[in-house]
Amino acid sequence: EALPRRFRYADIYLRPAKQPKPTKGFEFSEHTDLCLRLDKDIPDLRAAYSSNHRRNLRRAHEAGLRLDEQLDPGRFLEFVLGSSQAARWKLSDEQRRVFRGLLALSVAEGNARVLGVRNGRDALLAAGWFVQWQGRSYFLKGLAAPEGREERAMFLLLDQHISDIAGRAGVLDLAGSDDPALARFYAGFGADRHVYLRALMNRLPAPVRWMKP
Repeated sequence: EALPRRFRYADIYLRPAKQPKPTKGFEFSEHTDLCLRLDKDIPDLRAAYSSNHRRNLRRAHEAGLRLDEQLDPGRFLEFVLGSSQAARWKLSDEQRRVFRGLLALSVAEGNARVLGVRNGRDALLAAGWFVQWQGRSYFLKGLAAPEGREERAMFLLLDQHISDIAGRAGVLDLAGSDDPALARFYAGFGADRHVYLRALMNRLPAPVRWMKP
C-alpha cells in the first residue's frame, strides 16, 4: 500500500511528470501546463510570439486600450465573480469565500499583482491575478468581458505583464491548460508545454466515494 489504511482519500499533483510505477489504489492521469521562460529581453520574447498574436496586440493598441496597474482587488472580485463565466460554473458560497480569501492573503503578503485593461471610456475590459513565488509568476485567474474579447484586451494584459517581469521572474507559469483553445492562446506567447500527473486515491465508503472526483 502506498499510504496507510487510515488515509481514505488523496488527490496529489506530481511535477515534473514521470511515468509512475503501478501503485495499488491509485489512478494516474496526465494534465498539461504551459510555461514561458523569461531569461531573455522583451524584444526577443516578443519575437517568439505567433504572427496572429502580434496582429492582435496591434489591434489592442490601435483600439486605445491601456493597462491599469493599480486595479483594486475588490474591483477584480466584482469583475470575476459577477461574470457570466462564474454563473456558468455555479460557484458555491464556500468556493467564493476561498477565492476571496486566497486573493486577500496574496495581497497581504505582497505576492500578488492584480492588473486590468481599460478602454478610452475607462471601462474595465479584462483583468488578471498573478502571484509571485520562488522565482515563478503564476497566472491564477484571468477574464475578459465580451467587449474585451472583441478588442483583444487579454493579449495586451499578458504582453504587458511579460514585459514588466522579463529578466526578474524565471518563469511565467500559465497554470493549467487542458483546454485546447486556452493552450493555443498561451502557446502563441512562446510558452512551452509541460505534462504533470494527477494521482488519485479514493477509499471512501459508498455513496460518499461517488461524490468525490
